[in-house]
Amino acid sequence: MFEDHHSQGSPGNGRFQQVVKRAQRKTIFRTIIIAAIVSTVLIVLFLLTSNLLLKERIKKENRYRTSWYHIASPNIEEKRTVHHNHIFLVTETTTFIKEINNRPIPWDTVTREYGPFGKAKTIDPLWGETGSYNDSEKRWDYYDEKTGERALVFYHPSIYYRSFPQDLDELDKMDPNLNAEFSLSFDKPYTVKQVRNMILSDHLDWMWVDSYSKRELKDRNAQTEPREVYTASSVYGFKSADYGPDLFMSSLHALKDQEPYAKKVAPILKSLKEKEVHSPRDLRVIGVIISGLPQDLKRYQNKPYIRASVLGATVEKY
Repeated sequence: MFEDHHSQGSPGNGRFQQVVKRAQRKTIFRTIIIAAIVSTVLIVLFLLTSNLLLKERIKKENRYRTSWYHIASPNIEEKRTVHHNHIFLVTETTTFIKEINNRPIPWDTVTREYGPFGKAKTIDPLWGETGSYNDSEKRWDYYDEKTGERALVFYHPSIYYRSFPQDLDELDKMDPNLNAEFSLSFDKPYTVKQVRNMILSDHLDWMWVDSYSKRELKDRNAQTEPREVYTASSVYGFKSADYGPDLFMSSLHALKDQEPYAKKVAPILKSLKEKEVHSPRDLRVIGVIISGLPQDLKRYQNKPYIRASVLGATVEKY
């Protein structure tokens, strides 16, 4: 009797085990599906969050970088910036131009890479100037390393130099269809209002601010001849637009706590405080950049307030 009962129950046990196995397989399959969905959602959320944070960081860094360009890189401006998005990486390419008498000419390109962590990596940086002292002409000549164009040079009114270039005197020999830029170094500091009365707005592109401490000027004057001049990468100022002085001051204060700009801005702010510059109207201008056709710029020849004039980049009118 017992053996018959056991033999009759075996098929039922087999079916039960099959049901259990199917249930287990369904559970495992469902768990895998749920895990895959959850993992996919988490990965997507992570990528979206990382991308959002990266975009915010890029936007913040670009904002401070633009503020720096507002006071540095005379007569050079950003034309456009293009971003190429990759997984965990954004490549940024910024194109710079120089405007000469309203004629834009390509000047430089900077490429940076932004990852999820750390600072931006500059792949292709801005080029600088290279130059030397010309003994025969007793002047410093600088050239842009990227374009080969002549680079602007400035002479501070409080520093004694052996001689001063007067490139405005060469206007009569220049091609009348050639747009040119010149750096004009003044004989003393002037207010922004005075400069606007001295230089026509059609020619005025950029103003050089007196932002150098007494100590720096003393050290420069202590140099043996020929004393170093100020190149375009070592001067600070603002575009000739009406909002220029305000933007100059606001940019300095925006950068004073932001590295790597803070260490560059600190001595400028200290010097301005030393000169009792408390507002934009207190700024003093010690030079400008002008541009135009030769016949239009002749009006500035032999002006007593121009201590030195240096030819920069040129571009054809047509």
